[in-house]
Amino acid sequence: GIGNASPDHKLTVTGTYNNLLRLIGTGSNGSGSRITMGDANKIYFEEYEDNKLKINVVDRLAIMGEYGLKVGIGVDNPDYKLTIYGSNVSNKVLQLLGEGFGTAYGSILAFGNDDKNYIENTNDGLKFKTNTLLEIAGENGFKVNINNVSSADHTVNIKANSSNQALKLMGTGTFFGEGAKLTFGDND
Repeated sequence: GIGNASPDHKLTVTGTYNNLLRLIGTGSNGSGSRITMGDANKIYFEEYEDNKLKINVVDRLAIMGEYGLKVGIGVDNPDYKLTIYGSNVSNKVLQLLGEGFGTAYGSILAFGNDDKNYIENTNDGLKFKTNTLLEIAGENGFKVNINNVSSADHTVNIKANSSNQALKLMGTGTFFGEGAKLTFGDND
């Protein structure tokens, strides 16, 4: 025990929180320090550059905690299971990269454990897949703008593309997608 007369582990260090333990590496500003676990040097925490921490694992990394665990990235008082905070609009809050060469194609953000609800980044853009219902909802004054609409005076605003095609409905028909319906009001 260090600072502890009755240690309960092979090494127990007791002290004030800001002076408990410090590792100083041989790199710039003390970087290069590492805590390694296991016998193969594959699982470790390392300050690989000054003020940059790397957590290296081989197969899986799990963050576990008691009921109500909340994790914050960029924030020290998270309100949700995962709260990510970016300091300004230009910061990407979350970036998913697929296995393409330098691209994000193939990256998927999935919901649930049955692969029926997800958002996928494809070569053609974003693909939304849902099992039964995709609902877009908001408070009073909520609007959906498609294709850089400059005047958003309706609940749904769609700007036509260069060939003046703003909306196309395809039904389930065999030959021409017949059977599509666009309804207005409360009745079908």
